[in-house]
Amino acid sequence: MTGGSQDDQQIALLIQSSQAWKHISLSFFHGLGSLSTAALVHQHSKTLESLVLKECDGFCSEDIQAVLSSCVNLRVFQAMTSSGTEFSSTVYLDASEMVDSPWVCLGLESLMLVITGIARPDLKHDQYGRPLTGPLHDGSIQGYELQRIVYGQLGKLTRLRELWLGHDVPDLDDEENYHPTEIDGQWKYIDPDEQFECLEFSLRSGLDLLGGLTELKVLNVDRMNIRVGLLEVQWMAERWPKMERIVGARSNLQLGLMSRQFKLRVKAVGSIGSSRIYLSM
Repeated sequence: MTGGSQDDQQIALLIQSSQAWKHISLSFFHGLGSLSTAALVHQHSKTLESLVLKECDGFCSEDIQAVLSSCVNLRVFQAMTSSGTEFSSTVYLDASEMVDSPWVCLGLESLMLVITGIARPDLKHDQYGRPLTGPLHDGSIQGYELQRIVYGQLGKLTRLRELWLGHDVPDLDDEENYHPTEIDGQWKYIDPDEQFECLEFSLRSGLDLLGGLTELKVLNVDRMNIRVGLLEVQWMAERWPKMERIVGARSNLQLGLMSRQFKLRVKAVGSIGSSRIYLSM
């Protein structure tokens, strides 16, 4: 269903017009908000199996958590912009929402969701070289407690086949994303939407809590600032036997080592200033 200029109350009335929906797909409902979410949970939480939201930028962190902690039969949950090809900073789940409200949709098979608000004191500068400031980066929040809460919740989704926490292909055609380098005449692409408040995806941060995701076939961590080394790759290969594709964008994935160690077929797609990788096991 494609929307337009409807406000939250109008969308809520539409959702309330029936009961026991199993599949909901909404596109460009920019007014979608707390009233719509409350109506959805009240009318359809016991039957809803698939919720796909594209370009519904009024759908906030509290709304996402309300759905995931109420819709027990949910199998598919996607809350990003169209096909994940663009990033909307207004559609994300703040990890703090997950602390006191566990998810009930333990049968999820496909999850596409940006999870942010995670302390990363290991990261000192953003993609433009500017110092990262605030409690999530200045060291005032130490340890991996919140990351382990997020890993722990994701780790309970033992039927997951697709876990998509990153973005899809960046817009390489946007000239505003190219910046001059110190080398005369050369420009570098800088991704404006790289995530710096995301899961680290390292064993030290709690990656082992995802060990139960034995059905996982696709993992997307693209455009996320993660820390995956050889130990993490070895762990993934052992714990996720059905994995077919890992999509990422960080050079620290050590392509050569992974290729030799696991005989992975690695296809590297080059871009200015970054490398995108597609791993097939």
